[in-house]
Amino acid sequence: MKCFKSKIVLVVVSFILFSAGVSAEAIEEEVYTLQKLKSEGWSISKPITVDKVEQDSFLEIQKAKKQVHELPLVPFGYQQERWEGFKALLKENEKIYLISAPDRDWENIRGTKGYAIIRNEKVVYYFRTMVN
Repeated sequence: MKCFKSKIVLVVVSFILFSAGVSAEAIEEEVYTLQKLKSEGWSISKPITVDKVEQDSFLEIQKAKKQVHELPLVPFGYQQERWEGFKALLKENEKIYLISAPDRDWENIRGTKGYAIIRNEKVVYYFRTMVN
């Protein structure tokens, strides 16, 4: 089962790196607070700088480029333009957080993971990097 999950994650990561459909999303329909996400079992990182996120993404792109030679060698690959738009939404002195759905969502093929801009304890923008 673990091997099967690993293959699913690899396919999902490949989809995210190479597709054009992932974007920053304004969170409007429902208010997602840090407290609500934590109570629902989401994992939330400590604040992360843009430089750190880009460095980590660039390393992942370098690994993927060995298999997909036409992949742009920039953070987030084909999603670079959307990433730049997401970064532009950050206000001065804000950080972003890596958030990931609870394990039960991943097990039920409805997991999501990405970067969030959080203001006043509320998620205001979300840049999805992985889904299953």
